[in-house]
Amino acid sequence: MSKALIVCPACGRRVPLGRYCSSCGSPLMPEAEDAGSHPRSSLQAHLVLETPGNEEELPDFGIVVDGVNPADLSALLTRSELEIIDGELDELIEAIRATRQALALENADREALATRTQELKDSLERVRKRKEELLRARASISLQVLVSQLHETTAKISRLDEASSSLDSDVYREQKSALSREAKNLKRAIKQQVKTARKWLKSMAKARRALEKEASRLEARRRIGDLSPGEYRLQRSQVDRRIRILDGGYKTLEEIVRVAQSV
Repeated sequence: MSKALIVCPACGRRVPLGRYCSSCGSPLMPEAEDAGSHPRSSLQAHLVLETPGNEEELPDFGIVVDGVNPADLSALLTRSELEIIDGELDELIEAIRATRQALALENADREALATRTQELKDSLERVRKRKEELLRARASISLQVLVSQLHETTAKISRLDEASSSLDSDVYREQKSALSREAKNLKRAIKQQVKTARKWLKSMAKARRALEKEASRLEARRRIGDLSPGEYRLQRSQVDRRIRILDGGYKTLEEIVRVAQSV
């Protein structure tokens, strides 16, 4: 069954119809709330219907973080993994180059080196495809969007003030009131979203501890003989990579919160 959603005027996300945005916390119809305008016209401008086929599919990172907005978590982890992938691509390209150089040696084991080269090429192709997937899914973090919108609104107020002497006084007051109201709503939304983001940081730290335990379990299984050295190296590298991705997302969110607190 379709459910009514509304596009939040502050963060631009589609959220369930209500008084406040479930993503960023800002009023969904601030004009109606503050200026007494008719809410129905504002509602009609942003109302959409969501069906099951409309949901955007987010990349799978193999990381579970409870209590974090899926779209924001995906945006954070996407940024982080893209940085990691750039390093991985450089390493693979260098390894392929080195293997090809080894093939030119007189006493080279050509069959083994040719197999190794093909394995590296296959890995390179997989990583490139993953990068393409992440680039398609790259998105902004809601708190960052709110801060950017506040900067834009503040800049508009400054430009309006500079032009005040050439404007009709009623028009100036009308525009100044609307922009000031918008800035107030954005600041309120940022404050609320900062509180939410702090909770997300705690959830991400908890998820990291869970990954560390998973790594410890792999070590235990290796020591008691349940995992071969090759199986252990493969699974451990996957867990370590997830930890690096999560760490990158955590640092990004931490910096976004720091900037948001200063506005």
